[in-house]
Amino acid sequence: MGSDSTVIYPYQVLTMQIESLMNDDLKDDSIYLVKDGDTLWKIAEKAYGDPYAWKLLLHDNKQKFDDPNIIKINQELIVRSPL
Repeated sequence: MGSDSTVIYPYQVLTMQIESLMNDDLKDDSIYLVKDGDTLWKIAEKAYGDPYAWKLLLHDNKQKFDDPNIIKINQELIVRSPL
């Protein structure tokens, strides 16, 4: 890699270890069933480890919302595989 470990060269192959952030609330690695007290912010924190990723949830589920501030218990949301 050279003397500078912060430089990435074209065509360089990188290996990354990714820790799974998914939990039992996420089934089939793609659907989340909304529970009482959930918000997109909280779901994004559970699924991605980043509450600001709520925008991804909104984008991926935009057809399911009239108002993204209102989600319903037992509503199914698509969740991307971990970021």
